[in-house]
Amino acid sequence: MKKPITSIRAQGSRIGSRIKRWLGYSTLACSCALAATANAGFSVSGTQLLDGNGNAFVMRGINHAHAWYTGETSSFANIAATGANTVRVVLSNGDQWTRNSESDVANVVSLCKQNQLICVLEVHDATGGGEESAAGTIASAANYWVAIAGALRGQEDYVIINIANEPVGNNQPSSMWINDHRSAIQTLRNAGLTHTLMVDAPNWGQDWDSVMLNNASQVASADSANNTMFSVHMYEVYQNRSSVENYVSSFLSSHNLPLIVGEFGADHQGNAVDADSIMAVAQQYNIGYIGWSWSGNGDCCTALDIANNFNPSSLSSWGNRLINGTNGISSTSVRATVYGGGTGSSSSSSSSSSSSSSSSSSSSSSSSSSSSGGQCTEMCKWYQDDPRPLCTGQTSGWGYENNQSCIGRTTCESQSGSGGVISSCNSSSSSSSSSSSSSSSSSSSSSSSSSSSSSSSSSSSSSSSSSSGGSCGTQCNWYGSTWPICTNTTSGWGYENNQSCISTSTCNSQSGGGGVVGGNCGSSSSSSSSSSSSSSSSSSSSSSSSSSSSSSSSSSSSSSSSSSSSSSSSSSSSGGSCTEQCKWYQDDPRPLCTGQTSGWGYENGQSCIGRTTCESQSGSGGVISSCSGSSSSSSSSSSSSSSSSSSSSSSSSSSSSSSSSSSSSSSSSGSSSSGGARVDNPFVGANWYIDPVWSAKAAGEPGGSAIANYNTAVWMDRIGAIAGPADGDGLGLRGHLDEALAQGANLFMFVVYDLPNRDCAALASNGELRISEDGFNRYQNEYIAPIVEILSDPAYANIRIAAIIEVDSLPNLVTNLDEADCNEANGAGGYVDGIRHSLIELGRLNNVYSYVDIAHSGWLGWSDNFSEAVALIGDAVNNLGSGINPIAGFVSNSANYTPVEEIYLPNPDLQVGGGQLKSSDFYEFNGYFDELSFVTDWRNAMVSRGLPSNIGMLIDTGRNGWGGPGRPTAVSTSTDLETYINESRLDRRQHRGNWCNQPGGVGFRPQANPHSGVDAYVWVKPQGESDGVSDPNFEVDPNDPNKKHDPMCDPNADNRYADDSSIKTGSMDNAPHAGRWFPEAFRVLVENAYPPL
Repeated sequence: MKKPITSIRAQGSRIGSRIKRWLGYSTLACSCALAATANAGFSVSGTQLLDGNGNAFVMRGINHAHAWYTGETSSFANIAATGANTVRVVLSNGDQWTRNSESDVANVVSLCKQNQLICVLEVHDATGGGEESAAGTIASAANYWVAIAGALRGQEDYVIINIANEPVGNNQPSSMWINDHRSAIQTLRNAGLTHTLMVDAPNWGQDWDSVMLNNASQVASADSANNTMFSVHMYEVYQNRSSVENYVSSFLSSHNLPLIVGEFGADHQGNAVDADSIMAVAQQYNIGYIGWSWSGNGDCCTALDIANNFNPSSLSSWGNRLINGTNGISSTSVRATVYGGGTGSSSSSSSSSSSSSSSSSSSSSSSSSSSSGGQCTEMCKWYQDDPRPLCTGQTSGWGYENNQSCIGRTTCESQSGSGGVISSCNSSSSSSSSSSSSSSSSSSSSSSSSSSSSSSSSSSSSSSSSSSGGSCGTQCNWYGSTWPICTNTTSGWGYENNQSCISTSTCNSQSGGGGVVGGNCGSSSSSSSSSSSSSSSSSSSSSSSSSSSSSSSSSSSSSSSSSSSSSSSSSSSSGGSCTEQCKWYQDDPRPLCTGQTSGWGYENGQSCIGRTTCESQSGSGGVISSCSGSSSSSSSSSSSSSSSSSSSSSSSSSSSSSSSSSSSSSSSSGSSSSGGARVDNPFVGANWYIDPVWSAKAAGEPGGSAIANYNTAVWMDRIGAIAGPADGDGLGLRGHLDEALAQGANLFMFVVYDLPNRDCAALASNGELRISEDGFNRYQNEYIAPIVEILSDPAYANIRIAAIIEVDSLPNLVTNLDEADCNEANGAGGYVDGIRHSLIELGRLNNVYSYVDIAHSGWLGWSDNFSEAVALIGDAVNNLGSGINPIAGFVSNSANYTPVEEIYLPNPDLQVGGGQLKSSDFYEFNGYFDELSFVTDWRNAMVSRGLPSNIGMLIDTGRNGWGGPGRPTAVSTSTDLETYINESRLDRRQHRGNWCNQPGGVGFRPQANPHSGVDAYVWVKPQGESDGVSDPNFEVDPNDPNKKHDPMCDPNADNRYADDSSIKTGSMDNAPHAGRWFPEAFRVLVENAYPPL
């Protein structure tokens, strides 16, 4: 579906014979395209470590023995869930254990980034050098880093290289530690590695001979980049606070260099370690610490396991101290700002918590720390509402701890306006923290869980209900209080659809009058309403409510929650014929599902609502009897619990979009079309939607289950797609959104793609509308209008909707005006008018986030193209009018194959064989080799033109992984320019203009905030969907007869953009029409995935 790229070929001073008409010769005169912007990466400044944005970063982390437990990849997510901001990863260079390959290290880095962890990588084989006979050397460790440099280059924002673990044992000359490290630092710098380097102390890391304490500056002076920090490991040598503090204070005052405690524990082979003092001193002196280790320590050292048997739900006593203790990770860790975290040093205050007992009495309290103004605790300011508790057990999304809802730290930090992590303090000097409590007897009424902050408290109580006759959803009578029954949890308590729930087996075990109730309520039902009261001294405004379905509950949310139930009498109809339907938030009745009991479904070509989900609706919603006859009346019985959560996300991580598909659990939806306050980045803290149709196809292919549960965009590529494909191969827009509700997803991404004269310079995706045939009016009224009508449905108000706007359209107006259709699209009723109309209409909805397509670096990367595109597109998307939300940002590489980073070709101006890299045949004087440099400069250019400074970029990474056997593993050593380029580039296409069905590979998995200024990696083009039909003698696609054959999709055709007639299209054979399932291509993409699946 990609279009012609601007192409200049030059060899030396020779101008290529086929200069694209739209460029002119000005570009040739300037062989200096806009320079790629490199990330600064970590750096040191005095005793501080600064992240890539120049903000102080204090490590609060956990070691993980990856080299010995390579299969425990879930540990990265589990470590992140503790609140840690750093993971120190054990690797092997092969001197003692099995060598970790470059691809394995690249995957480790990807896992760190997916989980928003800073990655400290260390070679463990050098441990005990000079004393341990099997130990490797510092030089060997340095050579390993150079050998795997391909996994490290471009990751300076996220990776710190710990040269060698504890590389010098006891009784070794100090010169060994000094000189070997100086030499290693020079080796790494000479290889072009600019990362922050970390040096471990001798004496097995503990430095009891003070070699590092006395000589750190001498080692650091060998670093030409002045970017080296130091690490001491604290075990039995540090058994009291004075020994810890003496070392730390002496080092910092002597060297003015950063220091961390790279390893420590509470017990080392039976010897006590003062771990509490280590954490306290680290907090006092603002230095990092990394606890040893997540799990898997041998028999000698099981006391050092933080989690038992890699189980995150089973922390050891050491793990609890490290994570939840005073000065522990959960209360002092602050995420790096390269992931969107807070700035400055970490805070010493801890988050609030509450507890409940089996007698159904609950209390909430805030553990606090002293400040000059009294007692303070960290809370979350959520969209200007009253403060809410921060989770202690998870870092992102919403959670449920100690009988109250809480917000993960990283999710809270992402809030706009005055939102974010705050210190909530009282003004007195009292040592007690604010608290609220409620209690109830075990037999009568009970209070719902209550949350507290220093400024507000809320409580709600509900009485249990009984009924007879009719049909109702079941609940749990938990010692007098009713709670929802879990649909997915078999025992214990759970958290589903933004509320807590109790499993059937756990509920049935209750004594007295407890147990599962309901399931038999109708005409003679009697229920009492829930009442709720709240008081607040600082409440400003509340976000739109999110109703939780499946059954009535008294759910709890912090500071601004309410629960309510409503019932209406039922009556029967007489005469005529009746069908049960669902009255959904006062909308027109909708069908009830016959094949599922809860959530939303899709049956007989239309969406439907599960009975229990329908029965949970508020107001006049619920199951009704829709009759044709003389005297019918309807009944509804509903109960709902609302929470002032604007995102309505379940506890899901922002770095991962994977979730189960086609869930039958009930969903949450809002009743306001506003969707609550907008967020800066809709992808952060969201539960990403899984297209069940694509997911089923992917899972049905070999290896496809590895990616089947990731988010992909849904394409609205014609008017008929809005209602759904005529042949049933997919869902319509409403069907997808209903499915999103059923999944509990609150992020949905779709592509707006039906401009008049669409695909004006190619044939594979020609559209149905023509400008000359009233296309603009049809686009407005038959395409955009029904989309906006559906998105405006209050049922979807709490879904963040990312709209990808008109792939490849505006770039065609920059480079392809010589094509008649493109020239026409440059006038009235064309691309600019159409896109502005769509942005204005979508911009009226607070929950829609529009990202405008800007093609890719291989199309708009030449300096003339770049500047013209910035001007054209900047004017098209700016100043949309009063009351219209501005665009959220731009998207690049949609449905294309350009790598995120060309890690072995970071400098386009580098001279090899007498020419700059960008003058090679492959790059044709285009100074942008990859997407990251392109989008970074594009974003800066747009902000300079007056767009909001918080605009974000998306990069489609669905097919640009370029793994497999052809992937380079190191930079070329050739002195010939063309050989150097071809041996070093990740992009394995014959020509950058090859856009149709290329044998690329699945790229980075969808994730939020992968780089500064990049909102997310996304999969705009679902893997396995064709770019265009390969056979010129094609059969017409019945769903979209306007699609045609483009020769660029014919593997036997010449590339029409290349000068060299020997360059073919590189497309795969046997391809169906654009958008149709292409299993052979899917398998290739999976096989060539990078990072590997």
